[in-house]
Amino acid sequence: IYYMTQAGIRPFPFALFVVYFDLSLQLTIIIGLILAFFAKILMLYKWLKLFCNNLYGGLLLIVYFCALEIMPCLMLYQGVIQLNDYLIIKF
Repeated sequence: IYYMTQAGIRPFPFALFVVYFDLSLQLTIIIGLILAFFAKILMLYKWLKLFCNNLYGGLLLIVYFCALEIMPCLMLYQGVIQLNDYLIIKF
Protein backbone atom coordinates (compact mmCIF):
# COMPACT_ATOMS: atom_id res chain seq x y z
CA ILE A 1 0.00 0.00 0.00
CA TYR A 2 2.89 2.35 0.80
CA TYR A 3 4.40 1.90 -2.65
CA MET A 4 1.05 2.53 -4.33
CA THR A 5 0.54 5.80 -2.47
CA GLN A 6 4.07 6.90 -3.25
CA ALA A 7 3.55 6.11 -6.94
CA GLY A 8 0.49 8.37 -6.92
CA ILE A 9 2.16 11.21 -5.03
CA ARG A 10 5.41 11.34 -7.01
CA PRO A 11 4.02 12.97 -10.19
CA PHE A 12 1.97 15.51 -8.21
CA PRO A 13 4.65 18.25 -7.95
CA PHE A 14 5.40 17.89 -11.66
CA ALA A 15 1.72 18.30 -12.49
CA LEU A 16 1.66 21.45 -10.35
CA PHE A 17 4.67 22.86 -12.21
CA VAL A 18 3.04 22.16 -15.58
CA VAL A 19 -0.26 23.75 -14.57
CA TYR A 20 0.84 26.76 -12.54
CA PHE A 21 4.19 27.70 -14.09
CA ASP A 22 3.25 26.87 -17.68
CA LEU A 23 6.25 24.58 -18.23
CA SER A 24 6.29 22.31 -21.21
CA LEU A 25 5.49 18.67 -20.54
CA GLN A 26 8.71 17.49 -22.22
CA LEU A 27 10.88 19.69 -20.02
CA THR A 28 9.06 18.51 -16.91
CA ILE A 29 9.52 14.85 -17.87
CA ILE A 30 13.23 15.38 -18.54
CA ILE A 31 13.71 17.12 -15.18
CA GLY A 32 11.78 14.34 -13.43
CA LEU A 33 13.91 11.63 -15.05
CA ILE A 34 17.11 13.44 -14.11
CA LEU A 35 15.93 13.77 -10.49
CA ALA A 36 14.93 10.10 -10.39
CA PHE A 37 18.34 9.10 -11.79
CA PHE A 38 20.18 11.10 -9.13
CA ALA A 39 17.92 9.66 -6.42
CA LYS A 40 18.76 6.13 -7.56
CA ILE A 41 22.49 6.94 -7.61
CA LEU A 42 22.28 8.34 -4.07
CA MET A 43 20.36 5.27 -2.88
CA LEU A 44 23.00 3.01 -4.42
CA TYR A 45 25.71 4.98 -2.61
CA LYS A 46 23.78 4.65 0.66
CA TRP A 47 23.39 0.89 0.18
CA LEU A 48 27.07 0.47 -0.69
CA LYS A 49 28.06 2.42 2.41
CA LEU A 50 25.68 0.36 4.54
CA PHE A 51 26.56 -3.10 3.23
CA CYS A 52 30.13 -2.87 1.97
CA ASN A 53 32.06 -1.90 5.08
CA ASN A 54 33.79 -5.29 5.25
CA LEU A 55 34.66 -8.27 3.05
CA TYR A 56 31.16 -9.80 3.14
CA GLY A 57 29.32 -6.56 2.37
CA GLY A 58 29.08 -7.31 -1.35
CA LEU A 59 27.38 -10.62 -0.61
CA LEU A 60 24.90 -8.89 1.69
CA LEU A 61 24.16 -6.34 -1.02
CA ILE A 62 23.43 -9.10 -3.55
CA VAL A 63 21.20 -10.90 -1.04
CA TYR A 64 19.37 -7.63 -0.34
CA PHE A 65 18.70 -6.97 -4.01
CA CYS A 66 17.58 -10.54 -4.63
CA ALA A 67 15.26 -10.58 -1.63
CA LEU A 68 13.66 -7.17 -1.98
CA GLU A 69 14.00 -6.15 -5.60
CA ILE A 70 14.29 -9.15 -7.90
CA MET A 71 12.27 -11.88 -6.18
CA PRO A 72 8.92 -9.98 -6.13
CA CYS A 73 9.28 -9.35 -9.86
CA LEU A 74 9.99 -13.03 -10.52
CA MET A 75 7.08 -14.10 -8.30
CA LEU A 76 4.73 -11.70 -10.12
CA TYR A 77 5.96 -13.04 -13.46
CA GLN A 78 5.32 -16.65 -12.39
CA GLY A 79 1.88 -15.69 -11.08
CA VAL A 80 0.93 -14.06 -14.38
CA ILE A 81 2.17 -17.13 -16.29
CA GLN A 82 0.08 -19.46 -14.10
CA LEU A 83 -2.98 -17.20 -14.37
CA ASN A 84 -2.57 -17.14 -18.15
CA ASP A 85 -2.36 -20.95 -18.26
CA TYR A 86 -5.45 -21.22 -16.05
CA LEU A 87 -7.45 -18.82 -18.22
CA ILE A 88 -6.41 -20.60 -21.44
CA ILE A 89 -7.55 -23.95 -20.04
CA LYS A 90 -10.78 -22.51 -18.60
CA PHE A 91 -11.98 -20.83 -21.78
